[in-house]
Formats: sequence, structure tokens, C-alpha cells
Amino acid sequence: MNAQQLLNEILPILHSVKEDNEKLQKILDFLLKEIYDESEESELVWDELEYQLEKYENEKLGK
Repeated sequence: MNAQQLLNEILPILHSVKEDNEKLQKILDFLLKEIYDESEESELVWDELEYQLEKYENEKLGK
């Protein structure tokens, strides 16, 4: 899968738990421990992820 396809799989999962602090904390802990790299490239990836999540939520709300 390419990056966009992977985001399309990930974002609905994040959206489905966006009100569950416990699940979000588990996701954050995992990402910080296993995935996050403090390099400049990682910041670009996070910016893109935040953008895609906002876009996804706006589409779901019909904006």
C-alpha cells in the first residue's frame, strides 16, 4: 500500500476513538515509543497526518 492508502486505513480508526481518552493515550504512547522519530522528516509526516485527519473530519461533517 502507498502512504495515502495507509492513511485512509488509519484515519477512520483515529476518528472512531477521538472521544475516548484512554484509547487515544494508548495510541499516543505506542506512537511515541515505537514509531516517532524526532527528526525533521517526522515533523513533516505529523503535519501531513494532522492535515489529513482534519480533512477527513471535515468531509464527514459535510464541510
